[in-house]
Order: sequence, then C-alpha cells, then structure tokens
Amino acid sequence: MNQKSAKQRKFIFTLASLIFFTVYFSVAILPKMTLGQIQPTPTPEVTSSPTPEPTPEVTSSPTPEATSSPTPEPTPEATSSPKPSAKPVRGRG
Repeated sequence: MNQKSAKQRKFIFTLASLIFFTVYFSVAILPKMTLGQIQPTPTPEVTSSPTPEPTPEVTSSPTPEATSSPTPEPTPEATSSPKPSAKPVRGRG
C-alpha cells in the first residue's frame, strides 16, 4: 500500500508541478517573450542611452565651442536677414 501511496504522491506532485509551471509560463514568461519581440528596437536605443550619459560631460566641453560657433553664425544672419526681412514681416504681421 505504501507503493501505491508513493506513486500517487509522485503523480500528484508531477501534475501539480506541471500545472504550476504552465501557469507560470503563461503569466510570467510568455508576456516577457512577447514584449521582447516588440522591444528589440528600443533595446539598442536603451543601449545608446547609457552612452549619452557621458555626453553631459562632453556637453560641458562643447558648450564654449557651441557658444563661439552660434555667435558668428547669427551675426551675419542678424546683419543681413533680420534687418531687411524682419522689419517688413513684422510690419505686415
């Protein structure tokens, strides 16, 4: 009788394990796999995001360059374009 009980316990344990893992797979693993198929494109972007973290440090260095570069560019534009174009546009608007 102990053998029957042992077999029944083993069968019940196996059945319970199968049910548990089936539910776990369908609730926890399967949605992650589905989302994983949708997210491979964002994953490289996320990989790119850690790279821009050093960019704020690099941004500190280009800030003087950026300050120097935009100043000469708007100066010719400000001298040429805004005076003739901006006044009539403002007058019309």
